[in-house]
Amino acid sequence: LSLYVDYRRRGRTLFSEDTNEESIALLQAASRGINATVQMASDASDLARLDQGATLKTSIRDVVLRDVGMKALLVAVDPEFANRVNVKLELVGGGPTVLHTDRKVLHRTLCHLLSNAIRETAAKFDKIPGHGTVTLR
Repeated sequence: LSLYVDYRRRGRTLFSEDTNEESIALLQAASRGINATVQMASDASDLARLDQGATLKTSIRDVVLRDVGMKALLVAVDPEFANRVNVKLELVGGGPTVLHTDRKVLHRTLCHLLSNAIRETAAKFDKIPGHGTVTLR
């Protein structure tokens, strides 16, 4: 993908260069934005249906927590914040490795919690030097 724009106004070039990487990054950011908007609309629709008395259909199964946590981290980390917030998954003993629950509901909940934590941590560390850390245990 190549984008060339050469717009001249009063004899000055406002923008003129090959922007393959910038265009791809812009398209990826737009895609993430669209996906987030679709997910937000889906969440709002689910809440509206629940408000009207609908029941949440779940598929309760054994879910490996490590797998759900890793997938949620991959979805929740917005590249915009990747350089400002360290995100990690710590597997510690003592708790269950499998949970009997709905995988989609757990994944959605973890993604929301993680993306909120990442966004708020990045905002905090914009004001003070250093990197914040978000850890899923």
